[in-house]
Amino acid sequence: MGSEERDDEHALGPVSLAYLRNSIALIEDSGINDKIMQWDGDARTSNAGRKRVLPLTAILPIMLLHIQMGRGVVYLDIANTLHRRFGTKHFELLGIPNKPSDKMDWYHRFWRGLKQILGHIDPYPFPLDGRMKAGDYAARLADLTHGEGKKQHERNLERIDWLCNQLVLASAQSMPEEFLRQYQGNCAIDASLIAVQGRQNPTNLELNRSNPDPFSGRYRRGGKHDGKGAKTDIAGYEVETATTVWNRPSESELFPSVVTAISFHKPGKLVGHGMKLIERHKAAFALDRFLVMADRAYNNSRIETFHIPARKAGVELVIDYRAKDLGLQGIYADLYLVDGNWHVRSMPQKLIDASRDLVDLEKSRSEFERVDYNQKRAALFARLKNRSHYRMTAKGLPDPDGYQRFTYPTKSPVPHTSLDGKKSIMIPLLIPDKAVKAKGPGGKSRVLQPLKHLQRFAYMSEEWSNHYGMRNLVEASNSRFKDANQEDLGNTKKRSGRGFSSNYLVTALAISSFNLRSIAAFILKLRDKAVEKPFRARRRKDENKRPLARLVTAQAAAPPG
Repeated sequence: MGSEERDDEHALGPVSLAYLRNSIALIEDSGINDKIMQWDGDARTSNAGRKRVLPLTAILPIMLLHIQMGRGVVYLDIANTLHRRFGTKHFELLGIPNKPSDKMDWYHRFWRGLKQILGHIDPYPFPLDGRMKAGDYAARLADLTHGEGKKQHERNLERIDWLCNQLVLASAQSMPEEFLRQYQGNCAIDASLIAVQGRQNPTNLELNRSNPDPFSGRYRRGGKHDGKGAKTDIAGYEVETATTVWNRPSESELFPSVVTAISFHKPGKLVGHGMKLIERHKAAFALDRFLVMADRAYNNSRIETFHIPARKAGVELVIDYRAKDLGLQGIYADLYLVDGNWHVRSMPQKLIDASRDLVDLEKSRSEFERVDYNQKRAALFARLKNRSHYRMTAKGLPDPDGYQRFTYPTKSPVPHTSLDGKKSIMIPLLIPDKAVKAKGPGGKSRVLQPLKHLQRFAYMSEEWSNHYGMRNLVEASNSRFKDANQEDLGNTKKRSGRGFSSNYLVTALAISSFNLRSIAAFILKLRDKAVEKPFRARRRKDENKRPLARLVTAQAAAPPG
C-alpha cells in the first residue's frame, strides 16, 4: 500500500456541513470578503493570468472551519481536508470547482490564496526564511516606519486591524437580539501571550535575527511583559482583548461573556492599544457611558495615551494600585484624592494611610499570631469603611470634557465647610500646574494629577471587590481560546504561518470561534436550567401502600411570572 492509499484509509469522516455553513455565514455577514475582493481588484493591473480554482472568498471560511474543529491552521491538514474530506456539497457552498486534484495541488492553491490576502494587509512584509541579517532588518524597519514605505505600512496596519476586529465583532454580535438588548456596555481589558515557534530574537537590533519571524518580540512573565534578554523569555506577540462583563456582579445570566475587540503587538508595547480597545468596543455597541475593569499595566500608562481619552470617551475605571501609589494621590481645592476617590481634607490621617498600613500588615503577617493578625486586619478594614463619612458624592456622570460635579458630605464626624461655602464643586479633567506638587522618581517635583488614579468605586470596598472581580472574565476568555481541547491557540504547532499578519489573522479567527462556542454554551446552559428536574416518588406509603404525594413548597407552587 502506498502512502496516498494509507492516508485515504486513515482519513477522518466528512466535514460537518453545519460547521461549514456557520463559517461561511460569519465571514459573509462581516463584510470582509467584499473588502478583500475590492483590495484585490485595486491591486490588479489587468485580468490576465491563470484563473483561481480556490477563490479568495473561500480562504477565511476554510481557516475558521478548521479552527472550529480544533485542528488549527496547518496548511497540509487543510490540503488533506480539501482532498479527502470535502464532497460535492462542500465545494458548491465555497464556490470551488470539484476538479481532479491531489493533496499537494490543494496545498499550493490554499497557500497562494492566503499569501495573496496577506499581501493586501501585511504592515510588516519581512522575509520569513530565517536568514535576515541585522542591518537588513533595521534598514527595512526604518523604511516602513519613517521612509518611503510608511504610507503603505500605515494603510496595511489600518486594514488588518479593521479585518481582524470585524471578524471578532461579527462573532460577538451573532448572539440573539434579546442578549444584546440587555447588555449595558461594561467590559474588561487584558493582554495575553501568542507564542511563535523558534528562538527569541535579540533585543539589540544590531544583532542578526534569530527567529524566522524577524519582527517577533520577547515575552516575560513579570512587569510589562517586555523580555529583557533572559533565557526564559518566549518568542511571540501579545493580543489584547476587550471582553463583555455583567452589568452588575450578580447578573451573570443575562448574556454570554464574549470578546468584542482585539489589538496585536510585540510584548510590552502597550502604548495606545488599551485606548484602541475601548474605542472599538464603544463604537461596536454605540455606547455612551460604561465601566472598564483593567489591571495595573493599564493604570500605569501615561495619562495622555490612556486616562484622558478614556475619560472623554465616557469611561469610568475600576482599577487596582501598586503599593507605592496607595494613600494620597492628588489634591484639588479643599479636597484630597485618596485611593481613587475624592474626600474632604478633614479626613484623619489614619484613614488616609489605612490601605498602606494594610499592605504593610500583609508583608509582615508572619510576625503576628493568627488572632492578633485577624484583629489588626479587621481594624484596618473598619478604617477603610469609615472613609465613607468623608467621601465626596458624584453628582451625575462626567461630561464630554471629563469634568464632574461632586457634593460635599453632610454627616462627616468632623464638620467640613467648603472654601466658597457652596455645597458642591466641579472638578476638572486636569488640575492646574500651580496646584500642590510632590516628589516623583529621582526627586523631581511633579504635579499630582488625580486623573491617573481616579476610579468609580471606593477602593477595597465590597462594591469595588465585586466589580473588580469581574476582570476574571477577560482572563478566563484569554485562557479558554488557548485550551488544547478547543481552539488551541496556545499551540504553536497548530499555526503553520509565520509573521505578524499571519499570527494576527489566525488569532482573530480563533477568538471568533471562541465567541461562537461561548454563545452556544450559554444558550444550552439556559435551556438546561429551564428544564424541570425529575423528582423521585416518596418512599413512605399510605395505608393502601401507595406512595405519599410529593411535597410542594410555596415557591414551587407559584405560577411562572
